[in-house]
Amino acid sequence: MSLPTITVEVAFSTDPGSTPVWTDVSVDHRQTRIRRGRNHELDKVEAATATIRLRNKEGKYDPTNAGSPYSPNVRPMRRVRVRATWQGVTYDRFNGYIEDWPQAWTQGPAGDAWVDLHAVDAFKVLALANVNTVRSAELSGARVTAILDAIGWPAADRAIDTGLSTVQAVTYTDERALSALQTVEATEGGVLFVSREGIVTFLDRTKPVLVGLDEELTWGDAGTEKDYVELSTSFDDSQIWNEVKVTAPGNADGVAVDTASQTRYFKRTLVESTIHEDENQQQSKAEYLVTRFGEPALRVTGVDLASARGQDAQWPYILPRELHDKVRVLKRPVGGGTISQDSFIEGTSETIRQGVWDIVWNLSPLDRATDYWIWGESRWGVDTRWYW
Repeated sequence: MSLPTITVEVAFSTDPGSTPVWTDVSVDHRQTRIRRGRNHELDKVEAATATIRLRNKEGKYDPTNAGSPYSPNVRPMRRVRVRATWQGVTYDRFNGYIEDWPQAWTQGPAGDAWVDLHAVDAFKVLALANVNTVRSAELSGARVTAILDAIGWPAADRAIDTGLSTVQAVTYTDERALSALQTVEATEGGVLFVSREGIVTFLDRTKPVLVGLDEELTWGDAGTEKDYVELSTSFDDSQIWNEVKVTAPGNADGVAVDTASQTRYFKRTLVESTIHEDENQQQSKAEYLVTRFGEPALRVTGVDLASARGQDAQWPYILPRELHDKVRVLKRPVGGGTISQDSFIEGTSETIRQGVWDIVWNLSPLDRATDYWIWGESRWGVDTRWYW
């Protein structure tokens, strides 16, 4: 088994808002842990984080060491990126900003020294910046663009879909950019995240329906399916919602109820705050959510790939995967039957160290991509239902 080559780079000499000039510190790299995304599709995507351990016996990463080759630029908020190269192709794993350079040592003359630098992606920048702008009613993608423009986020570091939902006119007065963006995300029913390359990305709600699943992206336990170590599943009550209210300022609430589910599991209310211009879209979203979450379902919630299970041929399929990409996972339990789930990648976690590269994907089922009809699209599934 081989592993991709890891590269860690820090932009010591450039401020975080400037085009980075990267310095390769891979010679001192010991291990990296990266977490991105979310656990469940009803959660907000969280800021991606990385903890990168660098050897520090010469004090190169000590901010008080004037003799460091990087002095005086061992500072918080310097940019950092982690990349992997496999068979001549390079894949970003993380791109963000260093929050802390904590120093650590072992005792004695032969002791060791290291720094576990803590980094976070661009969500931190969005969470710190205030928005002050006035906007008329517009499509969700235009609103995302306007918010990013208002805080000076570079146009080259964003990928924004047009969107389908119209959001209300609003005056933003010292509102945090990330909060404003996530309200637009909830209204659209899309996904907002920062890519592996550091690009602020907004996907509209049609992406899961209109983009097909590559049959090569199948992980299972038989035949030519790509191998994994373990699947995790759930069949519980943590996400049963049988009354859904979708609110928007000045509009009547969109409300949907599943009385049979309430009899079986008690009343469970989910409230979503949006800025829909159209009350009909609020109602459609409420009906969709109560239909999807009124009953529990056996879900594959994660897959542990554990260094690609020793199969070098898997890396070209694993390393390019991004949040909200589609994959298929299968399990054939002892006793017969097959568990098969076409899935979104909702979150990822990676541990990279000498001889080990563990990767776990958090998954959610793709059911909304297969049984909805979109107005104007000839796409038929199990049912014919409005996709709000």
